[in-house]
Amino acid sequence: MKEPMSVDRGERIVVVSDLHIGAGEIDDFRPELECHLVAFLLDHLGADPQPLELVINGDCFDFVTAAPWDDPQLESRSAERVPLCFTQEQSCAKLKRIVEAHGRAFDALARFLATGAHRLTILPGNHDADLFWPHVRRDLLAALQERSAAVERVKFVLERAYVIEREGVRHWIEHGHQHDPANSFFVGRKERWSEAAPPILKDAMGHSRLLECPGTLGLVRYINGWRRKYPSIGYIKPNSRILMALASHRGFKEPGRPLLVAWQLAQLLGWDVDWHTALSEESDIHRSCQALLSEMVDNLGEDEEAAFNRFLAEHGVKLHSTLKTSLEMPANCSRILNGVAASLGGPPSGQAMQVDDDSLGLALGSLKDVENQALIAMARRLVQAGKAHHVITGHTHAPVTALDGRFINGGCWVPNHEVDSVGAAKRVIFRHGSVPYCLSYVDVPVGAAPRCETFAQGMVQV
Repeated sequence: MKEPMSVDRGERIVVVSDLHIGAGEIDDFRPELECHLVAFLLDHLGADPQPLELVINGDCFDFVTAAPWDDPQLESRSAERVPLCFTQEQSCAKLKRIVEAHGRAFDALARFLATGAHRLTILPGNHDADLFWPHVRRDLLAALQERSAAVERVKFVLERAYVIEREGVRHWIEHGHQHDPANSFFVGRKERWSEAAPPILKDAMGHSRLLECPGTLGLVRYINGWRRKYPSIGYIKPNSRILMALASHRGFKEPGRPLLVAWQLAQLLGWDVDWHTALSEESDIHRSCQALLSEMVDNLGEDEEAAFNRFLAEHGVKLHSTLKTSLEMPANCSRILNGVAASLGGPPSGQAMQVDDDSLGLALGSLKDVENQALIAMARRLVQAGKAHHVITGHTHAPVTALDGRFINGGCWVPNHEVDSVGAAKRVIFRHGSVPYCLSYVDVPVGAAPRCETFAQGMVQV
């Protein structure tokens, strides 16, 4: 990554992230949350007579879930078979629906900018990579300008991080998705998340489109559709609990379930899986899983294969031939996947997985929050290298303060149910009901260390 954008600021900074302002039937930005945002912008921030800078640190908008999301024309591939999604025209159409659905929020943003000399800085996240399109930024500014906003005080940071310096103290602000393999934007090992190297490629027909990370691909291909029936899917943290709950619930027979089980198997055994290939298989999901399992089994040593056979036998799957031979029969492939599903959500089998410095991992059966650990490790490296004094992120939706206050995750502005078990996740998903929200932000006052604050909390019905 090149040196991030760095500015010298003397005013108060307020950082929010993960508002997920969308449009359509699976819009997470509920009316009560929009009312809170209006009050936050106008009554809370707007009441400050001194100029301040509001930084929206990624996922302000949710283009991935905004209608339309189930049109086959929304996806394509490059000549090298790299998955791609929205064109600039499609992203602009989604933004138009978002603006129409949430006029009050845009009115409040405009009034905030019209008050005093407040600034607005926007970083894109994995759900609004569409902000890399010039016409999307143009249309967003036009929507604010129509409402008499001082758009000359709006800035887009099209880099991974935004660094603010104040009297020699560096505040590193980054959404955080680039440290999450499922939601990062790379082509090969080259990062595509900057103004010089945007997450945009040409498809095989020569049309420019956004890169489609595995997370986006999974949403567009499967999860968005599942949310029609199970609205709570999007509100559970850690994300691993969602996948485990769906994979292990006997009543969940939706297309794509075998892939969830295969994903859990890979996580359990520490296998590296090309999820772009697995998720984008458009023919036979079971055949895709069969190929996936065969590839993984090829990488097992004798002791590992014996351990895995014991694991399967413990869950009712006894094989009468080698794993490799068994997987040549689709029926055995299904038996193996069902055996893995039977193990999920119960007591952990063996040690929990570890989290390395560069990826978000899964601790099977553990109550420990592992989805922030990669971000904390990133912050530790930055602080130790002298590149930052404070690191502020979002992405995981969980407000966290660590490293003696040097790392802060500012949480989110959508319903967020932090469940402590797979059983709890199943109750939320399959029984519905109410889900809590806690709307938080990071305040970076002049002359003091950043701190995470709660603006509002409550419950919403789903």
